[in-house]
Amino acid sequence: MAAGVAEVLGATVIVENVGGAAGTIGMMQVARAVPDGYTIGLGHVGTQAVNPHVQKNIPYDPFKAFVPVAQLAEYHSVLLINPNLPYKTLADLLAAAKAKPETITYGSAGLGSTNHLATEQLARAAGVKFVHVPYKGYAPARTDLLAGNIDFMFDVWSSSAADFIKSGTLRALATTAPTPDKSPDNIPLISETFPGFKATGWTGIFAPAGTPPQIVARLSDAIARTLRKPDARSTFESSGYEVAYASGEELAETMRKDDAELGALIRALDVDSN
Repeated sequence: MAAGVAEVLGATVIVENVGGAAGTIGMMQVARAVPDGYTIGLGHVGTQAVNPHVQKNIPYDPFKAFVPVAQLAEYHSVLLINPNLPYKTLADLLAAAKAKPETITYGSAGLGSTNHLATEQLARAAGVKFVHVPYKGYAPARTDLLAGNIDFMFDVWSSSAADFIKSGTLRALATTAPTPDKSPDNIPLISETFPGFKATGWTGIFAPAGTPPQIVARLSDAIARTLRKPDARSTFESSGYEVAYASGEELAETMRKDDAELGALIRALDVDSN
């Protein structure tokens, strides 16, 4: 995105990776920046709709501290299990969970992470209980899944996930993709078993509150033009993301919906990462 937007704007775009607190520290820096369009942030469903419900004393209000500029992409997840287990379908897994509650383990990227919430949404829909094993990120959870230390996890669809499936190292049972045309490799949709099931993530660009509308509009246009380029689309897709541009106003509405729905789920689960 940086290279494409730089080309469109005729300016230099520098990417500064700021880790910590599931993205909260980086977005905090954006919130505190001068609102002149020169500092923007890459936020996502976690930083804008999940973290405020999970982390105590979060240093920003996602609705007051930022101006949504544009949504970039959406991502779906695939339910992967260790192939040494006997479950061939989602129905098999859920039947086993009903027969022996709280014996099947799943990994996540941490409390309140996208794949933690997706699994709990599935558990609630099916009326079953799994054992949650939180990790510090997707990679260590995936490592333990490959080693057979946990039974399954939701992982973002990517070329690496596809390689694991094709090699038989992991088995895919279902996907959170909303429609068949968006399902990778014809993996069954969870929504086919549980109509209305939704567990989709997104990423977007945010500017500090107070950024002039004309600057926001120029940035949004540059992002839209960049996302229309084939190389940008292929790069996103190889990383497991689907280009899904949306205006700042549309992104704000998505935030409001996810804040309400995921906030209610987090309260019901009594999730607290502190």
